[in-house]
Amino acid sequence: TGTGAAMTPIGFEVGKSLGLQPSWLIILIAFIIGLVTILCEPAVHVLTAQMEEISDGNIKKGTVLLTLSLGVGAAIGLAAIRTVFDFSIMFYMIPGYIISIVLMFACPDIYTAMAFDSGGTASGPMSSSFVLPMIVGITATLGANKGLADAEINYYNQSFGVIALIALTPVIAIQILGVSQNIKKAKARSIMRQHVYTASDAQIIHF
Repeated sequence: TGTGAAMTPIGFEVGKSLGLQPSWLIILIAFIIGLVTILCEPAVHVLTAQMEEISDGNIKKGTVLLTLSLGVGAAIGLAAIRTVFDFSIMFYMIPGYIISIVLMFACPDIYTAMAFDSGGTASGPMSSSFVLPMIVGITATLGANKGLADAEINYYNQSFGVIALIALTPVIAIQILGVSQNIKKAKARSIMRQHVYTASDAQIIHF
């Protein structure tokens, strides 16, 4: 009831207002909304706290929140681009999952597990009750600007798929975080090896 009375109508009206703006501004504002939307998902805070606890503090809650925020921001920005230019969601989904599968071989297993959990958690009630209606509102305004009647606007092609993107981009974002951690560890090991001396270096020289 609360969603139907408040979140969905507000999201739709925000989208209708955004649709009146220039294309670059629509995409920018959609990205910014994505950055902050994820912070309103209660399950995300539970997940990040569990990540920090399981990793004994090695994976910081703030780092994961920032990574997820950027991932969801990118998802909603990409959804806005697709809405404005009207092309198939498959141009995102197929390369996205190929990238995700490739990254599975490069990042630690714990990050891969957390990544797919994050994807499911990020696409929660805020996404479905606010972000999706917002994208539909943008589509409605853009269609009206083209002189199309409501029945002629292709909401399925232009609007839907945003939740799928929100489920995908955090997976890639967390996996990239895992790869960056691997690179940092490799650099640290390389520096440590440079300080390891040979047996002759440990000999005592008697004068």
